[in-house]
Amino acid sequence: MKKKILVPILLVWSYFGLLNAQVAWVNNGIYTKVSAGTDLKVKGDVLNKNTGTITNAGDILLIGDWTRSDLASSYAGAGWIWFEGSANQTMTSSNDINIGYLGVNNGNELIQNADVNVTSQVNLSTNGNIRLGSNTLEILSGGSIINYDASNHIITDGAGVLQQEVAGSDVFFPVGNATYNPATLNNSGTTDDFLVRVTNNVLDGGDSGSPITDHFVNRTWMVSEETTGGSSLALTVQWSFEQELTDFDRTDCLITHWDGAAWDNPGGFANATTNSANTVITRTRTGLTSFSPFSVGDSQAAALPVELLSFEANRLDRDFVKLLWVTGSEDNNAGFEVQRRFEYEDDFFPIAWVEGNGTTTSISNYQLRDENDYSGLTYYRLLQQDFNGDYSYSPIRSVMGIGGAGSSTVKIYPNPSSDHLTIDIADWTNSKTGLDLEISDLLGRVVFKKYLIIDPNTRISIPEVSELMPGQYLIRGKSGTGKYFSSKLLIAN
Repeated sequence: MKKKILVPILLVWSYFGLLNAQVAWVNNGIYTKVSAGTDLKVKGDVLNKNTGTITNAGDILLIGDWTRSDLASSYAGAGWIWFEGSANQTMTSSNDINIGYLGVNNGNELIQNADVNVTSQVNLSTNGNIRLGSNTLEILSGGSIINYDASNHIITDGAGVLQQEVAGSDVFFPVGNATYNPATLNNSGTTDDFLVRVTNNVLDGGDSGSPITDHFVNRTWMVSEETTGGSSLALTVQWSFEQELTDFDRTDCLITHWDGAAWDNPGGFANATTNSANTVITRTRTGLTSFSPFSVGDSQAAALPVELLSFEANRLDRDFVKLLWVTGSEDNNAGFEVQRRFEYEDDFFPIAWVEGNGTTTSISNYQLRDENDYSGLTYYRLLQQDFNGDYSYSPIRSVMGIGGAGSSTVKIYPNPSSDHLTIDIADWTNSKTGLDLEISDLLGRVVFKKYLIIDPNTRISIPEVSELMPGQYLIRGKSGTGKYFSSKLLIAN
């Protein structure tokens, strides 16, 4: 039989000095050991400070809250830390809390006010929840969560996530928010940690925008990988009947992923799986390589007016640009308004209308030849319009001009660049002049701007490119005499 040690408040006062009456144990810079076969029950709050150390081969049973006030107090041992109060309890710290065995048995909640890393096991004892708030509960490699159910699980009520390693077998994430909506992950790619939380709605912008009111399950599973790339994920999500929005058809549904522009339509609509008691519904999607957010929609919700497979803009010669785009399917598509913007303009303007193919499941090819002799940078986009007046935009494409009276021959190197850039102007001017230099991303947002006074046939060094994120940019220069240059720039890792 285990020995039980009770730590009364009066005893702690005599050992550590006068304390707040709620605090039953202050571990003030000392080493505390709970031996195997012994329980230490604390009938009040615990405060750990001044690099205190707790090693528990036996169990520590807590009735109150657990607080660490410094960065260095540590916990180790094969024993459990149990939260067994009769009300909600908290874990608070200014940095991560590392625990081997964490148990909740209070019939209420353990509220995390810090990130918690568990090396071995979390036991919810079918008698308590862990509420994350904005914090992470990480189950380290080899660890697990046990004794969870629909009433006792991990509550993701904010930005906090449950993090677990996922390799070649099923890993269960017992998460929910207002309701229980767990997910099962199986990664056949490179072993990685996955982070999961659930929100209580589905938005028309994925993780932003207005709530969707029909044809979806009213839940969003935010799933992300710790290390980008290399994963191939099978994702199973779970919901119940009352979480289905108006007109949702569970016999014709799939897991849909927000791809940055729309809830995608990968095909493969089918009947969801329902348990024998008709209380639990699940759907699975495989081969996932990009992540967060996911929801479940039926064929009406995920039907895209136009599935745009590609859109390209290529300069043919000095005077003409050719636009090419391909659709994989169209639904109620009236056509495309082709829009153009020169680099000195603030807005796009329509230049042509191309009729659509209405409704079709076949691949459709479109093209337009635009008379454009502008020697600078030109942006193009498509406005796709339905017969009912709804519309959406394509990605933006850009092309460079050729020559022109005001253009200047320049050499820009190295390109790609990572930490420095040199601009060699061969025919700029015969005297000193000013130069407005600007770097922008492909959406036209200026990320670097500088004014210089330069000499004839000079070389300009731009070390500031080391501060730019990897990607494609446009670099432009213009002098007070009307000379200019414009070129694409690639920033590498």
